[in-house]
Amino acid sequence: MIKFPCKCGNVFNLSDDMAGGMLQCPHCGLLNDIPTLSDLPNLREDGTINLAEPSISPEVHDEHAIAQMHIAFSRHTTDPLGREKDLRPDAEHFRAVGTSLEEPASVTPKYDPATGELIRPLDLKTGDGAIAPPGADESVPLAVLPVEPILPARSISYAAAGTRAGVTPASILLELFQPANAAVMFFVFLFYLIAGKAARGLDVGSALVSISLQVLNIPVWLIMAHYGSVIEETGLEARDELPRPLRNLDFTQDLLGPFVSVLAAGLICYLPAIVIDIPRIQLDDRTRLCLMLLFELIGSFFLPAVVMTTTTGATLLNLRPDRVLSVIGRCGGDYLLAVGVFMLSALPTAFYLLAPNTDWMNPKIATHLQSGLVYMPVLAVCVYLMHYFCWLVGLMYRIHHDQFPWVLQRHVSTRHHTNMLPPPRRP
Repeated sequence: MIKFPCKCGNVFNLSDDMAGGMLQCPHCGLLNDIPTLSDLPNLREDGTINLAEPSISPEVHDEHAIAQMHIAFSRHTTDPLGREKDLRPDAEHFRAVGTSLEEPASVTPKYDPATGELIRPLDLKTGDGAIAPPGADESVPLAVLPVEPILPARSISYAAAGTRAGVTPASILLELFQPANAAVMFFVFLFYLIAGKAARGLDVGSALVSISLQVLNIPVWLIMAHYGSVIEETGLEARDELPRPLRNLDFTQDLLGPFVSVLAAGLICYLPAIVIDIPRIQLDDRTRLCLMLLFELIGSFFLPAVVMTTTTGATLLNLRPDRVLSVIGRCGGDYLLAVGVFMLSALPTAFYLLAPNTDWMNPKIATHLQSGLVYMPVLAVCVYLMHYFCWLVGLMYRIHHDQFPWVLQRHVSTRHHTNMLPPPRRP
């Protein structure tokens, strides 16, 4: 039975199982703490608890203990003599607690924080394979320890980044058949068909007038802008896939800039052939044809280096002849491959999209070449080869750009980070 008074004088008589709880007085409404059974002997008549008198230890007035506490708890790092405090336990401390330095106390067991498994010490083996005793020398050579190789985990190519091998000139042939790249080439092929229809519609009048009207063939200019974007994406942006046709339709970065780069490279390489083709220049047909073929071959040889410079270079100063020749030398055999691929794709493309006039050709041959069963597969192959050519040019820039003797060159993409320009690179 628990019996205790409220402050108002009301006395409670409660059972033992209510000890430690709370009870509201029905007279004054005060909320009282029910004392525990251990508190009943110290409970006064007014309901308060009688506290015992504190015992004064003789160590409190010990001068040595006070000096030790002053060293341990004062905010100074040196003692009164100016020596730096060293609170680490010494030999006297270990002897006072009954532990010798030679036999340290037992170590608290440690557990792995992730699995909760007890961490046990590893047994060391001697050279003959026997387990070394606890007091033995622990300096065992590493070659004696049994080490099993850790096999690398299998990576899932479609779910993990970085597992794909780097693109090479040979692997581009297969990369172009990836669904996203094939979709891009399909839409470019539709642009080819539209440009071919527009070229035949603009083919009126004399040869000079017909060529001048081809300037109105807008799909051709859009195709050129797309090829410039492919070189930028695979070169400057270092991406291993084709960009969307006309990318984000930004007039400056996705249309005008790539188009001007490709057009400037074409004019630089083929300007002599264009000048020779002007009718006012007095030349016989055979000489004119031979000179045009010669200058076109020369221009086709220099075109990959020139279009790489106009598309990825920072300034036209890099079009200096010695720098262009240096770019060709740095690219090596891949450059000759690019020249061959370009010539295979450029000749049918120019015939179907830029010069549809077939009056100079045998009528039967012209009719055969203009049939859908011929020109559609040929244009499809041209689209594939031209994308391969542009991707190869971007890849050559990505591999060899640090060896080019270019000036004012930035090797970081600035299409989306216009404020991050690295310092100029001098040859």
